[in-house]
Formats: sequence, C-alpha cells, structure tokens
Amino acid sequence: MHNISPPARPSSLLAPHGGALVECLATGAEAEDLVARSGSLPSVALDPGEHLDLDLIASGGASPVRGFLGQADHRAVLDRRTLASGILFPLPLTVAVPVERLGAMRPGTEVALHSSLGQLRGVLTVRDAFVRDLREEARVVFGTDDPGHPGVRALLSRPSGALGGDVRVLRPPGRRFETAREVRLRLAAAGHHRVAAGLGAGIVEAARAAVPHADALLAPVLLGEVDLDAPLPIVSASLPLPRRRAGAREALLQAIVLRNFGVSHLVLGAARTDLKTADALLRNQAELGLAFIRGEGRTPVSGGGRSAA
Repeated sequence: MHNISPPARPSSLLAPHGGALVECLATGAEAEDLVARSGSLPSVALDPGEHLDLDLIASGGASPVRGFLGQADHRAVLDRRTLASGILFPLPLTVAVPVERLGAMRPGTEVALHSSLGQLRGVLTVRDAFVRDLREEARVVFGTDDPGHPGVRALLSRPSGALGGDVRVLRPPGRRFETAREVRLRLAAAGHHRVAAGLGAGIVEAARAAVPHADALLAPVLLGEVDLDAPLPIVSASLPLPRRRAGAREALLQAIVLRNFGVSHLVLGAARTDLKTADALLRNQAELGLAFIRGEGRTPVSGGGRSAA
C-alpha cells in the first residue's frame, strides 16, 4: 500500500454548493416595505414542512436555490436529482396552492407567505404555476405512495398545484436559526477551514473520526451549546434542517446544506448509514465536493473537496 502525503491545509472554507451563497432574508428598509405591502397581496398559508423549507432557503443552506422550485426545476429534481441547470439537487422544495387558484397567479405576481398561525414570513414573486402528480412525487422521493409513510401522508394531504419563484423572507423574532454566512464567519474567525460534520454519526463518534482530518466539528443543534470532552473543537450551530424520511435523497440534501454552512468533511456513521445512502453519496461525491470519513476508523472513504475563497 502506497503512503499518501496529507494534503496542504486550506487557507479558506470550502466554497458553497454551486459556487456562491444565496441568502433570501429581507432586512432593514426592505423588510419594512415588504410588511407594508403584504396586506394588499394574495396570500398562501404554509404547512409546517413548507415553513421549514422556507427557513432553509432563507438561510442560504439550499444554495444555489433562491426560492421554491418552478416546473422545470421540479421535473429535473424528480428525474435526475438536479436542477434544470444540471447542478445536483435531490429534493423538490415546493409551496402548494389549490389548483383553482393557479389561474390568478401569473408570472410576476407577488404572493404573501404566512405561517399556519397567520404570521407573515415573506413574499414570493411568481415565476410559474403548475400542477404536480403527487403520487409520482411520493414514489420518487419516498420510494412509495403508501399513506402509511408519514412523508407520503403529508404530501398527499396538500393541494397538487404549486408556485415557483424567488422569495424574500422575514426572520421572525424568537425563531432561532443561523444563516450559512453567519456560521461561516464564525468558523473563519476561529481559523477553522477544515470542518467536519456527522451524517448518521453521533457527535462523539464524528469528533473522534474527524481528528486527523479536520480543525473542528460542526454540530447542528436546536438550542444551546454542546458541552462535551471532545478531541477537537465543537462548533454548535442552529441549522434549519427539515427531516423528511426520504432516504438517500434526504442524505444528499443534508450534505449540500452542510457544505453551504462550511463543512468540508462528512463522517458517515457505520451503524446508521445504509448501503443505498452510502452508494448515493459516493456516486455524487465529485459534485458534492466533500471528503468522506468512516465513523469507525479514521480513513477518508475517498476523494475530498477543494478549497475555494
């Protein structure tokens, strides 16, 4: 077996997926104007899953996506796990609307997006309106159209109409998540340019496996700090990471989100990463741009990401 010299330490974080972060948060005067105009706009109520997807898009975690997917991107995601541009993207982020309302939602129409409790969350500028085959989408995303699957049940309960378009989002007080840019700034300020995260691996397992390869471990948490006796620095961050039970496609999206938040190395938990998921990650490793590390043992699975400004 040949000895391989370790790669040079990068001087910057790995570039985001698609090359640039796309944050969709409205702040300052823009946010005030958005609120002032929203009362005269047609509105759509988001279900909990769409609400979380909106947070993900707003944070930059779904970069290069700028809003809910239009018909061309939706079709490409189902057929090829890419956007229409060809960039890897495995799950359709959509906002549902009753079919009978689609005729009034012409391109350029602004639509106010509200939570299920009526709170204004943002505005979508309609690019296109289309009708989905919900059972096809369920079979592709979840591997079944059986309503016994919670993801399928939630999908089939929604209208089949959908709106695609860019969004501008308000960050509501009291709702805690960090943007990809904010987390990246924290990592860079601490000098952490090789950043690991676990996928199907617990924090301790991921930290131990990442020691030879990373400067720090990013630990997604909902609230509070992570206080563990770990062999490398642990950076906790509140990331909007919706859970769908969508198998390999969900793992690919999580990998993209983690890269957008500054991760360059993924620790794959041996006990909780099934073969189908591992195969999907490995087959798409070049496009993900990430190095993979086995949770048991400390050897990169193969390849690695490139550093970029």
